[in-house]
Amino acid sequence: MKVYLCKEFKLDINHVSRRLHRDLASLYYLMGIDVVTNSEQNFDFAHFVDMSKKTEIVYVKEKLKKKVIVNYFVNKKLTRTDGISDIVIPFEEKRILNRVNLVIVSCQADKMILIANEVKTPIEIMTPPIEEERFTNISELEKDSFYQYAGVVKNEQFGLAVVNLKNYQDVFDLVSLARMLSDLRFFIFGPKIKIRTAGRIKKLIKTAPRNFIYKSFLNEDLFKSAMLHSKFFIVTRETEGELLTILEAMITNTQIFTFNTHLTGDVLIDNINCILSINAEDMGNQIIKYLDNNLSTTENAYLFAKECNYYKCSLQLKLILETYIGFNKNIV
Repeated sequence: MKVYLCKEFKLDINHVSRRLHRDLASLYYLMGIDVVTNSEQNFDFAHFVDMSKKTEIVYVKEKLKKKVIVNYFVNKKLTRTDGISDIVIPFEEKRILNRVNLVIVSCQADKMILIANEVKTPIEIMTPPIEEERFTNISELEKDSFYQYAGVVKNEQFGLAVVNLKNYQDVFDLVSLARMLSDLRFFIFGPKIKIRTAGRIKKLIKTAPRNFIYKSFLNEDLFKSAMLHSKFFIVTRETEGELLTILEAMITNTQIFTFNTHLTGDVLIDNINCILSINAEDMGNQIIKYLDNNLSTTENAYLFAKECNYYKCSLQLKLILETYIGFNKNIV
């Protein structure tokens, strides 16, 4: 059996999609399913790691008559109606999701959002796989590569965050945190700042204090090194594919601080595997308290991520394929 695993992604989030593509390819390998990355090759069903190739998703489903699986990352853009915030997915994406055979999301919260948006296609939850060995079986040179790249001194305390430039409040709060904790450096990763980026976002970043360092998305090796050495990781309110980076923080024993997102109470549980803050000032105080007392939630977070290993995720994906694709083969 062969699967077409699409390898072309939207540029702004390719750091997430590339890692997910690699990890899904590994899962398929464990099940003895060959992976092809060109839709012109022979294959039995298709798996798209995101919604970047909308036209091709429809082509494979409608013209090639193949079963299609789509991994979907919910865009946490809020729209307000009568004072109530609802997460709404774009109409075109909903239309396509209702034409495929299966949608895979990474958590219960995302599934509920799709159901609320009247997505009728079957939806399965599968946590992205994470393999601890990717962070432990590396050379000291690889491990320390972020030091040289970012000009960080060994043992310097710094924090990380991934941000979506469409969310002004996230950027504002991260800049506020940098001002509040001026003795710490905050490395903020996000998409390239383009001409069409909102002016007030550009101004925020341009006028941020020097300890606020904004970088366009790093390659995987540098990001891995940054995660291994960072003192904490901040989960912002709106970051596409954030669960993958959350798992990376968990498996590297990096303390997680989070604002209230749709993942809190689901994947992220306050004082169990993360520390929840209501605003930037509260988070700043929580970070100070953590650095002073070293009271952390990393042990429980690590145990959560440890359960998302390749083997267990392979079993989960195998059950999904048996149900929706008709695959029935033992994992080798």
